[in-house]
Amino acid sequence: MSKAFEASLDTKNFAIIDGYAKAVSVLSRSHTPLCSISGGSDSDIVLDVIQNVDEKKKVRYFWIDTGLEYRATKEHLDDLERKYGIEIERIKACKPIPVCCKEYGQPFLSKYVSEQIMRL
Repeated sequence: MSKAFEASLDTKNFAIIDGYAKAVSVLSRSHTPLCSISGGSDSDIVLDVIQNVDEKKKVRYFWIDTGLEYRATKEHLDDLERKYGIEIERIKACKPIPVCCKEYGQPFLSKYVSEQIMRL
């Protein structure tokens, strides 16, 4: 058990304990666990939790390049690899988003609108 996981048991924050417990449970049942990394804050937190409980280092990480990513995101992935001593496999999308927009037109709804619909 990692020091971070042990330290989380001392907290009064049930969400932290629950997050670690779920990660341990999923990893114990998975033969080849995969984790998608977006480069955003949520996936950074998931990566940190996994790294604190994945004693066998069996999780494989990947990132999908949709063709719209910022250079800063790609540099952040490099930073994560160095920090955690992992490899994040970069996978190119079958069709980049700009090509899809040319072929099929612009999406009618934005991420913001989709989120608002989900909330309703």
